[in-house]
Amino acid sequence: MNRKYFYIIILTLFLSFTSEGFTQSNFFQEQEEDVHVPLPRVFIESQSIPLFDFAAQPAHSRIAQTLKREWIFIFYPTDEGGKHAFTDEPIELIQTMSSKFNVLYSAISDLDDALSYLQTLRNLSPNFKIRHVILGAHGNPNTLSFSQLGELHSHENHPFFKAAHSLMTPFLSHVLLLSCQTGGGADPIAYSIAQQMPGIEIRAPQLDVNSGSVFITELDDLEISQDPEEDAGFVTYLFLNP
Repeated sequence: MNRKYFYIIILTLFLSFTSEGFTQSNFFQEQEEDVHVPLPRVFIESQSIPLFDFAAQPAHSRIAQTLKREWIFIFYPTDEGGKHAFTDEPIELIQTMSSKFNVLYSAISDLDDALSYLQTLRNLSPNFKIRHVILGAHGNPNTLSFSQLGELHSHENHPFFKAAHSLMTPFLSHVLLLSCQTGGGADPIAYSIAQQMPGIEIRAPQLDVNSGSVFITELDDLEISQDPEEDAGFVTYLFLNP
């Protein structure tokens, strides 16, 4: 082969490869930009503050004072369905909660995210306490799901529950699963979670649940009521022995 044509072929293949590489790189960049995960936010006395801004200024007198209050954690999935987990006047509900408790509100891709945020707050105060945890994940009797890679299955332990349990008050604190069917079946995942958190009531629906049909009526005990037409059959699991 003529050397001149050989170099032309090599140059053509090189340009074709690099052009394709740049196209793929731009594609992945565009995909990443389209996937927007809201930053975790802290609500205190109706004021919304990004979690990491809050954590960066613990010496501030007002923040130091609010650290003495108990917390409610609210987590929901990062996917499109998760964006609508708390669509029924969520800010009004959270602001009501924040009049009495500090509230951490965030999308998470898995429970590792939840554990990381818990540890961020725990590092700010030796007296850090959690009153309630609300998990608005997708679910079925055997699975709690925040994303395709962020699933928890029955009889799987996760350190988030152990860490949260150490900061909650037995027979006072609750975990509310706004996650379809997680309390249903003979051996549901709600019972598995209860085994990891003795003394903490785990409330979960036996049927499909629409978060818009569940109303929190009392904060201290996290009492709920349901739309009679969409009753999801909430049940409570309480494991007494460690």
